Amino acid sequence: MDLFTLNADVLTIILSLVDPYDAFQLSLTCRAAQAIAVPRFLEAVVFKFPLPWLCSPNARRSPLAYPELYECFRTYMFAHGSNRLRQLKSLTLAEDAFCIQYGSQHLEPPRYTFTLAAPLADVVRYAVELRKIRIDHSEAIFDAAPQLADAIANLPQLQEICFFGADVSTLELLSRTQSRPRKVELRIIEYSNTIETWWGQYVRGGNRFLSNFTESLEVLSLCGGLDIIEELEPGTVWPAVVELRLARGPTANLQAMSCAFPNLRRLHLECPPAAIVAPIDQWRALDFVFTTHPLPLQYPVRHLKMNWFSLGPYVPTPQHQALVDSTTVMLRNTQPIVLECSACKSTYSCIARNAPSVRFLRITGAPSRHHTEKERQLTNDRADALLTYDFSLLKALPLKGIAIVLQRHRPWREIAHWEQYAHVIATCIPTLEYVGLRQKAKAWAPVDQWDGPEPYVWYHVAERSGRIEPVVERMSDVEGEVVHSTLLGTMSQISRPRGGRAGQPNVQQC
Repeated sequence: MDLFTLNADVLTIILSLVDPYDAFQLSLTCRAAQAIAVPRFLEAVVFKFPLPWLCSPNARRSPLAYPELYECFRTYMFAHGSNRLRQLKSLTLAEDAFCIQYGSQHLEPPRYTFTLAAPLADVVRYAVELRKIRIDHSEAIFDAAPQLADAIANLPQLQEICFFGADVSTLELLSRTQSRPRKVELRIIEYSNTIETWWGQYVRGGNRFLSNFTESLEVLSLCGGLDIIEELEPGTVWPAVVELRLARGPTANLQAMSCAFPNLRRLHLECPPAAIVAPIDQWRALDFVFTTHPLPLQYPVRHLKMNWFSLGPYVPTPQHQALVDSTTVMLRNTQPIVLECSACKSTYSCIARNAPSVRFLRITGAPSRHHTEKERQLTNDRADALLTYDFSLLKALPLKGIAIVLQRHRPWREIAHWEQYAHVIATCIPTLEYVGLRQKAKAWAPVDQWDGPEPYVWYHVAERSGRIEPVVERMSDVEGEVVHSTLLGTMSQISRPRGGRAGQPNVQQC
């Protein structure tokens, strides 16, 4: 069968599954292929050059480095009227898009020529179907090519905006954007060794910060400049925002954030909360929380990820006790159904005492004991004993599933032992039905990066009744993925008084 005799809808589906560059290669084969493949090729355009040819001042530069590339792109996009321009849905100007030379052996800073962005202004101005735009070095680019900023401001249908390296010009652009995007991501420049605040002359009452997005914005990510809400927009509310990500700041004022974003469902916080007078009382419907420090939340959270290392005794005593106390209060208030944390005996005990709601637990770095080189060559009996000691602390929890990232050294990394480990863990926790095991992602990765995207090997506790010990069976990869997804989506069937706090819930079967 000739490829182009297929139904157009079928061809569209096929091409949606291939890489845009592969679609471009297909478009070069014939006229019929060009008409079908070019829209897929132009759907997402990324300016991102390979860098090896930039590493030495004596190296011959690739033709891609020359300004003609942007002029040629503009010519190509206008070649057939507005047809190609309407195919452009996503545009990315990546970190190295306007880098013209790297320093000798990386000893000198790279050189950029941001005026090269000027020819893109015409393309953006007429790409009225553009839905997503992502720009690194946004402040430098908009200062060098203000016509590009004007073109972006006039786009009618942007749904996602990502500006990295943002400052006054970038924020001024956002204040006059005609589109009403659902998602905004900003990495804001913060200056050190200066008495001026990072936003310079950007003052309240002038170009407002995202105030034109109050009805449309659903997802906001701020990296740096976390005090911008309380400083520039203390009275503005974004009622449609359901996801908020805050990172790279000394502290975050959660009282100000909870007033500005009262209807959050997802919170991702990578900095400590600022000292506050009262606990956070506004967020009553949080579904997911990622935090690097205990938070003064007051209502249940279905899925909680505590991303601090442990509650171990090696932390200095005052800080250790403060961490234990605040973790205890947070667990009692939030009563998570799905909980992620690092391996630590003190943490296990804290969870067992304060969060009887947990049904699925994900743990990084088990077993929690730190071994010396001599202790790493453990016998099987000794390895089983360490697991038993750790996971017996969780026997009171009505866990349905547990997923564990194992230490990378021997004997934990040897997959041949994993079924036995799953059996030991299932023996410790009477209600357990599923055990997932895998190694941490990288040998020397920090603990907060151990739980990567790699799949777990899943085991099913097949039988318990009438037996002293459970029967454990390995599941197929497909079955394991389904189980993992189901456990992550476990919903609460915990009865709580309407409008009441979590307190001590009446736990029903999940």
